[in-house]
This record gives sequence, C-alpha cells and structure tokens, in this order.
Amino acid sequence: MNPFYAALPMALALSLFGCREAQVREPKLEKMSPRSAASQLKPLSRDVFRGICLAHTYEDNGAAGYGTETSRRTLREIRGLGANWVSLTPFAFMKHRHATQVMLIDELSKQWSKQNAPRGIRGETDEVMRREIRAARELGLKVQIKPHIWMLDGSWRGKLDPGAASAMGARERSASNEASTRKTPAGEPPAGELPAEETPAKKTPAKKTPAKKTEWSAFWASYRAFLLHYAHMAARHGASMLVIGVELDHTMRFEPQWRSLISDVRRVYDGSLVYAANWDAVDKVPIWDALDYVGVQFYPPLARKKNASEATMNKTLARSLDSLERLSKRTQKPVIFTEVGFRAVADTALRPHEWPDPKNRNVDESAQAQTYRVFFRGIQKRRWAAGVFLWKWFTDPNTNEEGPAGFSPRNKRAQKILERAFYVPR
Repeated sequence: MNPFYAALPMALALSLFGCREAQVREPKLEKMSPRSAASQLKPLSRDVFRGICLAHTYEDNGAAGYGTETSRRTLREIRGLGANWVSLTPFAFMKHRHATQVMLIDELSKQWSKQNAPRGIRGETDEVMRREIRAARELGLKVQIKPHIWMLDGSWRGKLDPGAASAMGARERSASNEASTRKTPAGEPPAGELPAEETPAKKTPAKKTPAKKTEWSAFWASYRAFLLHYAHMAARHGASMLVIGVELDHTMRFEPQWRSLISDVRRVYDGSLVYAANWDAVDKVPIWDALDYVGVQFYPPLARKKNASEATMNKTLARSLDSLERLSKRTQKPVIFTEVGFRAVADTALRPHEWPDPKNRNVDESAQAQTYRVFFRGIQKRRWAAGVFLWKWFTDPNTNEEGPAGFSPRNKRAQKILERAFYVPR
C-alpha cells in the first residue's frame, strides 16, 4: 500500500498527546467562585458576533461528528450558551509544505477505496457538511465555513513553499521541515512518513534555488479549485460567511493571485468574506481592502512570566488590541477574531498558541477562566471588534481528543465566563 494512504488514517485518528496523564490542579480563580467571577464581567455589545468554532470529532470514524444527531444536540447546546454563530472547519490535506496539490477529503475517500485502504474514515465530507449547515441554520445559528489546510507531515501551513524541496538535499530538507514545524491550536498531530512518490531526490546542489513558478502556479490552481468548491457550498446552503484562507503567511507575496481568487469567489458567493491571519502576521496582509473584515487567529501571549497578575495581563492584551485598532482604522474594516482560545493549564497566558505542549500538562481551570475574563473585558469597549469565534467545542461532548488540559471550555470554569460574555439582555 502507498505509505501516504497508510499514514493518513493515523493522522485522522488525532492522537491524545498523553492527555490522560495530566495532573489535575485544584481550581482557584483569585479566590472567587465561577459565578462571582463571571458576574464581574459585562456582556458583549448586542451587535458583536458571538461565535463558537465547532470541531468535527474523528473518533469512532466520525460517528459523532458533523451531520449526526450527537452534533445536532451540541449545536443546540451552543445556541443555549448565547452563541448566534458557529464556525465549521472542513479540512483539506497537503502532503507537506513543498507539495502543490490540495486534496479534499471526498477525493481521498475515493482513492482509499481504489487502494483497498481501510474504509469508514469519516472526515468533513460534503454530505456531512451539508447536514451540519442545515442543522445549525434550523437552530437559528449563522454559519461561517472555514476551509483549513492540514499538512500531513506536521509542518506549518504558514511556511508553505511549493517545489522548494526539489532544490534541497535530504539533510537540508530535513532541517527545513524541522524549522518550519509550528505548534498550532488546531491540535494537528504528526501524520507519519511522506509519500514515496513525492520524496525529493537525495542530492545536494551547490546552491539552493528558489521554487519554480510552475510549481506555485500548480498550487494556486489547486487552491482555487479547493476554495471555489466551498464557495459554491456556502452559496447553495446559505452559509453567511466564508474564510478564504487560514494562516497562509508565505502566500501573501502573491497579491495578484489572491485578488483574482477573491474576485472569482464573489462571482459565485455573495456572503461575507474574511481571511484568518495569524496574530503575528495580520499587519502583513495586503488584501484587506478586498474583503469584508480583518480576520485574526488571536493567540498572542498575555504574559511574559509565570504567575503574572491579572493587571499585567490586561496591559499586555491592551497592547495587542491597540495594534489591531490601528489596523482597523488604516483598512477601514472591522475585525473578527476568527479564533481565540486558551488551554486549561497553568500559565496558559504565556503561550496560548502552543498545542500540544508536552512541557505543560498541569490542568488548571482557573487559569483558563482568568484568561477568558481578561480577553472579554479587554474587547468590551473596542467598537472595531465585530465578532468572536472561540476555539473550541467538539461535536461529541464525550470526546477524548484533547483531554482535560485542552482548549474547550465546555463544563469547565471558563464556560461561566463565556456564558456571561455571550448573554444578551431581553
């Protein structure tokens, strides 16, 4: 069997990263109960989007994922929290950051069948996406579709560089991949070996050469087909917003290609468009004027040292928000936090973006609740903040994909903070 197809089911299984070994720390939220801590927080303005990122559960071959009755119950629960938006994330796959092809899960399912690979792997297929969108809208939730690229070798999509590996030797390529690997809140595990047919030749040239234009062209053609696929889905099934890209930092030097693609999307889809920029690259996006919102994957540190006070976190957050405010004024666009979240671990404010973090397994619900409170309090008077999508809720409430130290605030102290922030007085 092709090594790629053998490795892929292992990737989709989403390893638990040792979550069951987590050490549970006694909760303490500055000596406040969850109820009293939440009562100190004012609800967000009525016109701010209250969104939850809902993740498809891969366990048991997606038996409790998108499009299932379990997920419908979870959507109902999300609506009860006060949310009025839900963000759905269909993953597509690239073999590594030097590849050129973006592969939809439906395409891969067909190839598995031809290869006699294990069947029943249920990802975010078109059929389950359609059912999930319909279920969300029936409950009064607006839908954001957020197509997301998953690098199967564990490298980071922000360092995407099609074709560059063909100019490297094996040792140089290995060092490049290691340097590009970045921990992200999506909880993406390593996916095993690269497919044999795309392993570059083991020769080291005298001089490294840049990626070929033809290889970037192949990527853009593939990415265009990928995005238009979901633009048509959003148009047919009434999704209110489409995310055109997520954390694709290296592609921003191709401004003409992005503008052409946005124009193509608008021909088939009349909903809102946003790009989800990484928090440390949001100023480097040249296409905000062509979109409806500035989008940010918001995971900046809220503290520089352990055991930081809440006052310190407030000041650190304010600096990041001031920077976004300047960007909003410059672009004349409101800002959406396409993702924001914090793990339930001690000192989660130090490195909110890191997942998994094997060095920090100490479960601390109070730390998670505190960072949520700092964030919501910080954006309350920021009129440029149009919406928030919290990372994350799972379709299956009984999932073990993250464990108690993960991002989900469900049934943790942070949920009380969330409910207070999302509350809409009648």
